[in-house]
Amino acid sequence: MKAILFSIIALVISYAYAWMVGDFLLLMTICLAVGSISLLISAIFSGSLVSGDQYRANTATEDEKEATTRTKVAIWFSLFSIPQLFVALIIYLTK
Repeated sequence: MKAILFSIIALVISYAYAWMVGDFLLLMTICLAVGSISLLISAIFSGSLVSGDQYRANTATEDEKEATTRTKVAIWFSLFSIPQLFVALIIYLTK
């Protein structure tokens, strides 16, 4: 839940910047970029961008603590990206 809270804080900061500049399409661009990068980082840490053989080799050589940490990081970044991408979608649909 901390990831969603941090994402909302980032959204508020991005909204304040877009409001000062006066361009809310900039907010959509910022949210889309941050959300996409967060989702990409999540995919990298989850191991979904490698083949099955590579994933099996990576998981066979890591201990349980490393696997738990890697999974937590992947979940954190995926939760962080959800509000960002949701706001970008809402702005896109309303403009």
